[in-house]
Amino acid sequence: MQSFGKFMRNRLPALGLGLVTALGMTTVIGVTAPAAMAQKKEVKESKEFVEAFQAAQQASAAKDWATLLAQADKMAATAKTDSGKQAALQFHVVAYVGLGKKQELLDPLEKLLAGGTLPPEQVKNFRALQMGTYAELNNDAKAVELTKAYIKDYGGTSAQLAFIASYSLKQKDYAAAIDYANKAIEQAGKEGQKPKDAWYQIILKAYFDQNDLKNYYATIERAYVDYPKPEYIRALIDRAVKEPKFNRDGDMLDVYRALDQSKADLKPSELADMGEKAYSRGAPAEAVKAFARADKAGWSGISDSDAARWKRMYASVQTAAKADASGTLDKSAGEAAKAAKGDQLVSVGEAYMGMGDYAKAIDNIQKGIAKGGLDDSALAYANLQLGIAQFKAGKKDDARKTWGAIKSDNGAEVLAKDWILMSRNG
Repeated sequence: MQSFGKFMRNRLPALGLGLVTALGMTTVIGVTAPAAMAQKKEVKESKEFVEAFQAAQQASAAKDWATLLAQADKMAATAKTDSGKQAALQFHVVAYVGLGKKQELLDPLEKLLAGGTLPPEQVKNFRALQMGTYAELNNDAKAVELTKAYIKDYGGTSAQLAFIASYSLKQKDYAAAIDYANKAIEQAGKEGQKPKDAWYQIILKAYFDQNDLKNYYATIERAYVDYPKPEYIRALIDRAVKEPKFNRDGDMLDVYRALDQSKADLKPSELADMGEKAYSRGAPAEAVKAFARADKAGWSGISDSDAARWKRMYASVQTAAKADASGTLDKSAGEAAKAAKGDQLVSVGEAYMGMGDYAKAIDNIQKGIAKGGLDDSALAYANLQLGIAQFKAGKKDDARKTWGAIKSDNGAEVLAKDWILMSRNG
């Protein structure tokens, strides 16, 4: 969680509207001849204007933006009618978009919008181009002002809503950032698109900065559904250790199990500790697998003294695992069945799970839970392990039902929710 928290402290998602490229040419290139030019009985525009207009059409079709700009200038200089002046302005818009001259683009664009003679659909497109241009000129305040007005009149796209969310986050207007980012995510669904990861990160940053951890983690859960990234699930798993009644010595193995399922990159020291925890819980087969991975990694990053201790333990657990496989565990299951309480059956079930015998794991853990005698903490973790065994056996619905019933403040409920999420993403 520390590494992810550091990431969030330094994270400030910045989103542009990106509308000039997307809308530019397709929305402004259809410049028609001024009405006064088309009238045969009364031609109000000059010969010079007509020639410039025709040359501009040809340059536009050829995407010769420099020539188009020169012809648009001639049109503006010789235009006598309002429609002629409007045509010149439209060609200026096309030319400036083509040349990438964003600052120069704003003057003809805003004159066209102020003229009040454009058809409604063109007004809509030009307004989108206008706010996108301000955004690309890094005048975010003006772009946001225009975008909000656009959204009010036409409804917004997910990208437009996300742009306002990003700006609001930079201004530390957290309520607006969260509101607009959530609207962007909702709108993306209506558009048949997957919400962008950056939009979730806007919400995460806003909650993180306010230390609203409840909503912060709830948002990570949402983000993980669309983006099952290792850093998301690891943050969710790591929060288990912060639960009030989490017992690091007794419960850390279940954290490692969840991390391993998430395909997190466990360090050799974590793998070795996982092996030790599994051995202490009576699951030598599981311990062997963990130690073997640490050994394959060369015990990297582990002190010589710790490595020597874990290597000795590795040798011991291999012997114990072989004994379990040859019948010792079956004998233990028989003895556990005679015990007054169910904790021994749960332990045997865990050992079977480590061996990959999920049917016997489920059977013994269920019998242990039914026999009773487990305190609330042990019962919560027994159900967590039962769900894992069910999941590994391919019984995903049963596993989710088991996990969903867990209520605790010792980390088991947190890990159960994480397993539910992972079970739906792979």
